[in-house]
Amino acid sequence: MVLTFVRMISALALGALVISEASEPCASHSASAAEADVAHACDGQDGDVSAMLQIHGKSPALTKAQMIGFSIYTFPDNTLRHDAAMKALSKVAQYAEELESVGINLSFTAPQGFYAGLADPDRDAALRFELMKDAVETARAKANYDPSPSTLKVFMAPEFFFRGSRGAYDANTLYGCPEATSKSKRTCKATIQILLEKMKGFVSEERWSDWLFVFGTIVAAEPRPGASSTHAAITSESLFYNVAPVFRGGPGGERFVLPKTYISGIDFLNCLRGHDGSPDGCVNNPRQLGDPEYTAIPAVAQSYLSDMGFQTATDNMFTVQGVLFGLEICLDHFQAVLHTNMEKKGLLPGGGVQVHLITSAGMSITYGLTPFGAPEFLQDGGEGARSQIGTGQPLLQPEIPALSKDWPRNFTDIFSLESVKPSLRVFSPVPIPASPRFSPWVDRLCAEVASPCVVTKLREHKGLPVQKLFSS
Repeated sequence: MVLTFVRMISALALGALVISEASEPCASHSASAAEADVAHACDGQDGDVSAMLQIHGKSPALTKAQMIGFSIYTFPDNTLRHDAAMKALSKVAQYAEELESVGINLSFTAPQGFYAGLADPDRDAALRFELMKDAVETARAKANYDPSPSTLKVFMAPEFFFRGSRGAYDANTLYGCPEATSKSKRTCKATIQILLEKMKGFVSEERWSDWLFVFGTIVAAEPRPGASSTHAAITSESLFYNVAPVFRGGPGGERFVLPKTYISGIDFLNCLRGHDGSPDGCVNNPRQLGDPEYTAIPAVAQSYLSDMGFQTATDNMFTVQGVLFGLEICLDHFQAVLHTNMEKKGLLPGGGVQVHLITSAGMSITYGLTPFGAPEFLQDGGEGARSQIGTGQPLLQPEIPALSKDWPRNFTDIFSLESVKPSLRVFSPVPIPASPRFSPWVDRLCAEVASPCVVTKLREHKGLPVQKLFSS
């Protein structure tokens, strides 16, 4: 109750909170520094800090953010059925000896999970994006969103939206033809390149200028350089990537590709065959191969993405119209990767992001790097496909069916319906802090419980209902 009251007061006084604490990181500067170029407000600090805080002496054009979550189940098909069957088996197993003593043998085969998708990766990616576009158009037509250009409409899809029937696309297509020696020779059009171009073309229309799109994530794999096999699907010599494509709409909108760092044990199936029985139908599980992390996007890929107009956000941060965003993908959020990167940049303590986003499959909000009452949004693709907002506000309107009537006939070719039907969840607009200089609420909570301000330590604090503190 006390914490809820503090949140209410903090949300109401958000602007005053930012102004009053803006000078804390640089106590030797006058209060007017908050009105000056933030990039020069703290001379002598890490040069990377000024690069991140691109406010340039004026208030950002965006004053609010409004989440529109695309709730869709993105786990492999049969996942829930398999888990339920294994739980049932564990309950029955304790009676195995008694059953055998009366001549009953316990024989059981659990349903095996498989990646829903089309065998042709180009067609698979194209169909998935057509579905994404349909959901976006439905949101524009039916969502009760704030039409003001100062309110950024944040459309979020969950992790694993794009991965194909093998669990990963060919990662070479992240950056075109690997054999090309110059830009002029990069003429091939492969799966991920085509997908990114389709996304660019769709969101570049003027009508999307005040929208931000997080189109879930793209999963890809490729052989390691020098690997004995050139087949990325089932070789143990593979590199794995999981990246979120992010766009601000409109003709001059910013474009980002943000990579995931940590591989979760549920990111991949333990399989060697596809559901169609093909021997190369499924990529290996990199966790089984002893790899706890995704591969960093290679320099050649970053260069090619740059040629396409994309920035690679390797530190989980990016700026849009003067607003500093943080984005984490699933397990990276639980591992507090954004928190770590902000510490490395010198942004903590005394600062944070103005908007904190999480795209995931099997995660909920566990900590925040915004002040109380500021935008923190999560869209999940696991069981229930939750849409979550850090302020705990209820939905602004009833859930909206996400897809048109034409979709049911081929939806199950690429996604599973064993958990939820695709829907849109719309929340009320949330004020964006005027500056990234403030004490994030994770710091405040650490102070309240007299615990070191380290997220992993905070989670270990046995007396705290951490999930409730941070999510509702």
